[in-house]
Formats: sequence, structure tokens, C-alpha cells
Amino acid sequence: LAEKLQLLSKAKLDLESEAANHDQAISMIEHELKTTRSEITLKNRQIQIAQEEKQKAKHQLDMAMKSMEEVFGSLQEQGRAMESEKAMDRAKYEKDVQLQRQEVEALQKKHSAAMSDLDSLSELISNLKASLESEK
Repeated sequence: LAEKLQLLSKAKLDLESEAANHDQAISMIEHELKTTRSEITLKNRQIQIAQEEKQKAKHQLDMAMKSMEEVFGSLQEQGRAMESEKAMDRAKYEKDVQLQRQEVEALQKKHSAAMSDLDSLSELISNLKASLESEK
């Protein structure tokens, strides 16, 4: 009986030791689980921050693109306005040149007419002189 008691006592001690080992293993696993959960929480927060930064960067990029599109549109409009103004200036210049040519042609005709009148007047004076001399 004493022997059985000793065996039971030894078995009890072995079981208690094994239970303590299991408790220690469970504590280590619980600690690792807690650490892993903390790391997961930290990683989730880092992911959330990265996503927020990504959204912010995307928004800034969208705003920059919109601004550049507005500038580009404005530049295109200015270019069209300059082309239109250039075409109007060219038409005005061509019209002025045409008017000046017409004025030159009119002046040339007047000059030719004046020269013709002058020639006629010179001939008339010559005829008058000849007539005066023949009457003398």
C-alpha cells in the first residue's frame, strides 16, 4: 500500500509537473498571441495610414490635373484669340494695302491727266506764240 501510495504520489508529481509545463506553454502561447495581435493591430493602423495618404495624394494629383487642364484650356483659348486677332490684323492690312494701291492708281491717272493737260497747254502756248509772231 505504501508502495502504491508512493507510486501515486510520484504520478501526481509527474502530472503536476506536466500540468505546470502545459501552463507555461499556454502562457507563452497566450503571450505570443497577444504580441501577434498587437502587431496585427499596428500593421492594420499602418495600412490605414498608407491608404489615407494614398487617397490624399490621389486627391492632390486630381486637383493638380484639373488645374493643369484649366491652364491648358486657357492657353488654347488665348491661342485661338491670338490667331483670330492675327487674321483680323492681316485682313485689315490687306485692305489698307489695297486702298493704298487704289490711291496710287488714282494719283497716277491724275498725274497722267495733268501731264496731258500740261502738254496740251504747252502746245497751245506754242501755237499762240507762233500766231503772235505771224501777225507781227
